[in-house]
Amino acid sequence: MGIISVLLLCVFHCLSADEQILGSLPAEFLLIPDMYSGSIYRLDINNYSCVDIPFQEETILYDIDYDPSAAVIYTAKANRIISLSIYGDKKTTLLAFNDEANIVGIAVDSISRLLFYTDEGNYVIGVIGLENNSHKTVIKNMQHLGDLVADAINGKIYWSESEMFVQILKVSNYDGTNRKQVMQIRNEIADFYPVTTFMDVDLNGGDLYWCDAKNKSIWRVNESGSNVQHIFESQEDELRICSIAVYQSYIYFTFGSVIKRIGTDGTGETVIPCGDLGNTYAIHVHSNRSRANNGCSSGLGRCSHYCFPLPGGSTMCSCPDFMTLMPDGKTCQSSSFLLITTNDKPHIYGVVPSNGQGIELPLQSYGKPHAISYDPINRTIFWTETTLPMICSASISGNNERVVRYLKHKSSPQGIAVDATSRLLFYTDKENGIIAALSLDGSSEKVVIRNKFDEPGDIVTNPINGTIFWTNLGNNGKIETANYDGTNRQELINTGLVEPSGLAIDIKEGVLYWCVPDGIHKANVNGLNHQIYYKENNEVFYRIAFYQSYLYYTSASQRNVMKIGRNERKPTLFGPTTAGKIVDLHFFTGAEILDINGCSNARDTCSHFCFPRPGGLKVCACPDGMSLESEGQTCQASVTSLPTDNTMNTQSDRLPSSFEIDGSSVGLTVLRAAVGSLASLLVVSILLNACLIRKRRRMQKENKISELYTTLIRREEENAENRTV
Repeated sequence: MGIISVLLLCVFHCLSADEQILGSLPAEFLLIPDMYSGSIYRLDINNYSCVDIPFQEETILYDIDYDPSAAVIYTAKANRIISLSIYGDKKTTLLAFNDEANIVGIAVDSISRLLFYTDEGNYVIGVIGLENNSHKTVIKNMQHLGDLVADAINGKIYWSESEMFVQILKVSNYDGTNRKQVMQIRNEIADFYPVTTFMDVDLNGGDLYWCDAKNKSIWRVNESGSNVQHIFESQEDELRICSIAVYQSYIYFTFGSVIKRIGTDGTGETVIPCGDLGNTYAIHVHSNRSRANNGCSSGLGRCSHYCFPLPGGSTMCSCPDFMTLMPDGKTCQSSSFLLITTNDKPHIYGVVPSNGQGIELPLQSYGKPHAISYDPINRTIFWTETTLPMICSASISGNNERVVRYLKHKSSPQGIAVDATSRLLFYTDKENGIIAALSLDGSSEKVVIRNKFDEPGDIVTNPINGTIFWTNLGNNGKIETANYDGTNRQELINTGLVEPSGLAIDIKEGVLYWCVPDGIHKANVNGLNHQIYYKENNEVFYRIAFYQSYLYYTSASQRNVMKIGRNERKPTLFGPTTAGKIVDLHFFTGAEILDINGCSNARDTCSHFCFPRPGGLKVCACPDGMSLESEGQTCQASVTSLPTDNTMNTQSDRLPSSFEIDGSSVGLTVLRAAVGSLASLLVVSILLNACLIRKRRRMQKENKISELYTTLIRREEENAENRTV
């Protein structure tokens, strides 16, 4: 057996030891995150054995919950919700929010497959579907949010809010309706805003328990706010109760770095040891012996997205943001919405036209979002970034945020347009004077328009005919059009334009709308019938979108989108007032998800790009650096001539294919094999060393736990003897 095999066997044995400890889950346990060290501890509440789950996040962990159906832990970390298996592996970010976010409370309903959260930074309570990663804003415009718990049997959420010197405990249904105050906790000696109140709900008794962190006391109240009972008050100095969990007839709570247990009647105070626990703000109890049920237990109530339980075993279905419930009461479909980007304070908003309410998308922006578009098939937004020249995407629920493609150095992406039917994205690059087609996964790109004297700006598509339209700031301003592949390029409007910017299209009526500094112009898609649609002096118009006979536009003086109808002469405000300057907007009409074109059913016949043509026809096209084979569907790498000998690098400038050792020719394969073996040996050695360190740490913690447990037993025996005497 080789040395690498032996070392690998040692590593496997070391890892197996950890799996033996973590692999056998106790029937009843506590989960406690160490606030500052980033560790998570699992404590068996029957024998007090404490295991450090390998998490290692070097940041503050605020809250924790557990999904027994998937054996997954969820924890809140600043502006992210993180999931990992109960064994410490498979760590992923469930959802990342913007920089202002501060997730302070999470609550899992494993029966209904839901996770609720409180976001103190954005003043919202939201819910995430654990089966489909969809997102819904439940309640907005909250004040100083704190802890959050869910009553999975009756479909209710409880949370705390702070006002000046007052903590308010509130309750609502899962969908945010029937919101009411349970009670107020007034504390005149508290800080300007009181210390956050931590809560838990007794699913069996229906009572709400909370700990008053300032006064180090535990209380109980029912949902109506009546029958308030003081249960326990600590006599410890300079310590505060930080979190609470209720299970059967016991209350578990953290007390700085100490875990304690009392009965629900407030008696039997007991210290529970758990290794090197530092400070913690959270605790969660789980038992395999107590499984609750609700109306969503069977098939999630046949709801397509969210099943919200109601008292008495009934249910209601609900939908994520930007979707509406169909008449069957079960299925969600895409609704119409407007997407908005702001630049100086980077955000992306979605606005539903029926009520004008804005919802900030839970995105962790890469920099400054600029142009924006949408793919309704995969419910994915695409946007350009100006901080770094790149194109990004994310699901409309805020998941799967990624860079689709990094653009060339000094690129200046201005406009973006998605053709969902043909699975294409077009973008304009003002700096390099190009328009390019991009596959939606970012893997393939084809420059279709290139002219160094051009300055292409906004862009729209007509997916039915396979044509693009764009504004051109170069050469005194123009509105141009071309086929998807760049052929048949025409100047539609080339006179009377000064700095045309935003562009919109009404495909049904065949009309283009565009912005100039002092107003909005329109013309037919063939360039005829050019008119001034709306004019306003002392204003700078920027971007524009069309939806149901209305134009929506942005301007320099407004932090709102403006709305004007075809027969109206005065615009009105639409949607929320944004924190930053509005840069771009895009309207998605939910009922018109797909346009039928030549690529609708034949897209897969093209190996890379399918460009539709009028009359239901299509042509296949290839990315830059590839050419189309004679059969007209498949792309192959373009063949380039090899350089001659006198143009190749000299022997001293390049790595030879072989070298001489003692007169023998040894190929690079041997060298690579040797280097690979050394690298493998180094990696295995590092793994073995890490395992030994982990094992040493585990043994040290087990010894400390054993000592603490022995001390606890000795103290209980001494107390029993004293009581006997």
